[in-house]
Amino acid sequence: RKLIVLPTGIGEPKQLTDNKTDHRNSAWLPDGKSIVFSAAEPGHEVRTYLLNLEGRSPRALTPEGTVGSVVSPDGRFLLARDAEGKRWLYPMDGGKPQSLDLGIKPDEVVMGFSTDGKSLRVRARSIPVEIFNIDVASGHREPWKEIIPTDPAGAQMVFRILFSADGKSYAYSVSRVLSDLYVVDGLK
Repeated sequence: RKLIVLPTGIGEPKQLTDNKTDHRNSAWLPDGKSIVFSAAEPGHEVRTYLLNLEGRSPRALTPEGTVGSVVSPDGRFLLARDAEGKRWLYPMDGGKPQSLDLGIKPDEVVMGFSTDGKSLRVRARSIPVEIFNIDVASGHREPWKEIIPTDPAGAQMVFRILFSADGKSYAYSVSRVLSDLYVVDGLK
């Protein structure tokens, strides 16, 4: 699979990487000039790279087997997870990663950083969706928001939730299973 940037409004699509890597996910950095993406080169495990869109070659941010696409609001750190499920903060400019043990539960999903970058937002895989802020420095957890589908009938799961930059507005999608039950009398 290729990694391609599609312009909005003008210009032509631009292929950013070759066809030899198997891309898994990507995310823009806040400056809009770089992206992170996870890919596996032939014969290697998946890892995360940083790519400056001004023509530089991708630079590996994480070791093989460690991936992430959650970038801090200031663009200085990448949150990644290794094969054992341990989370790490990787500096974008290089350097030693910092272990991040925040007590995130196995059934929780990291959504991203809070707008000030001081907390991680995590959500439960439940309906209603409970969202918590976990302070990166102290590990203190507190409820932030609860999202209940406007029509909960048949709701099985709330998929990805996207928030506006200020965190006041959001959009989400819901998986539903709706069916009809019929009772028939008098069959022989």
